[in-house]
This record gives sequence, structure tokens and C-alpha cells, in this order.
Amino acid sequence: MRNLLLLPDAGRQPDSLTGLVNALPGEITPWLVNLTGQSLDGQLRTVESMLDKHELRDVDVIAFGTGAAVAVRLAARQPHRIGRLVLVSPLLHADEKRVAAARRALKVLPGFLLRRRGVDKQEALARLEEDPAAELAGVRAPTLVLADAATRGQAERTLAGLSDGELRDIGDATGPWWENDPSRLVAELNR
Repeated sequence: MRNLLLLPDAGRQPDSLTGLVNALPGEITPWLVNLTGQSLDGQLRTVESMLDKHELRDVDVIAFGTGAAVAVRLAARQPHRIGRLVLVSPLLHADEKRVAAARRALKVLPGFLLRRRGVDKQEALARLEEDPAAELAGVRAPTLVLADAATRGQAERTLAGLSDGELRDIGDATGPWWENDPSRLVAELNR
């Protein structure tokens, strides 16, 4: 029986992957984790804690969108735990112009306005400096990158950073296609 860790896109609850869980073959045990509202480091700690608690080793990981950042960091830092990595429409590479604009805006915005919304200004600035793609070179697990039309450029950049990767174009799929058609994702995994 294979263990499969599913990492949803930022802001998505684990139950958004219920259709996929139901479409998986019976010999796969899915593991879901809630990563909403946490920093990248917090998300990684949550995943590592869950893996430790259940004594999971040699886990396959499927990560969606921004969940790819957690998967890549986990695979690079704990290669002994990851059997196979699947990045679905990965979003690892920031648009530098947008990051620079966000950095400028944060610097001039008074901290008390952010605190009212539960955001620490220094932590937000530090998050802008994180580069999840920097860890791609440390990933040793065979990695499948699935790209739709909207994420093709991101997927190609991700693939370029991997030592053992394969890119598959999902073609006309858009948005969270894996939620709308989970059997299509399962078919791609079995190819």
C-alpha cells in the first residue's frame, strides 16, 4: 500500500481534494493536511509533524499550485522521505516586478494598519524575500510536473531547476482542473 500526501493550493481546505481522494485506487492511502493561514516554514513544520506522528517514510507527494513550495522544501530537506513528487500547476516563481511593488508598498504602510488585520509587517517583508524555487536543486525524487495553459511558463521554469523531472502539458485544462475532473489527474499519475 502506497502513502500519498496531498498538499492543496494556498487558501484551499483539504476537503477541496475529496473528489481526488475518492478517485484514487484502493491501494493508495491518502494523507491530507490543513496548511491554511501559515507561513511557508509553518506549513513545512506542520507536514513534518504529521509525517513524524504517523511514522510515514517513502511517501509520494502531490502538491497543487502554491502547495508546491512546501513539497519542494520537504523533498530537498528530507529526501529519504519522498518516493515521488508530483507538482500540479506549480506556482514557485514570483513575478519580480510584483514582488518589488509589494515590497515598496509594505515599507510605506504603517505597521499598525497591518496589525489590525493580524499581519506582522516585518514577517510580511521577510516572506517576500523567500524563494521557494531556490530549493529545486536539492530535490532528488523523480518529479512529474503537470502544467495547464495558465501555468505552462511556471512549470517550465520549475522543470529547469530539477535534476530528475518530466513535464506533461494538460492542454486545455484551466483553473483547479484536478477538482473538476479528478479522474484526469489519476489517469496522468498512472501513465
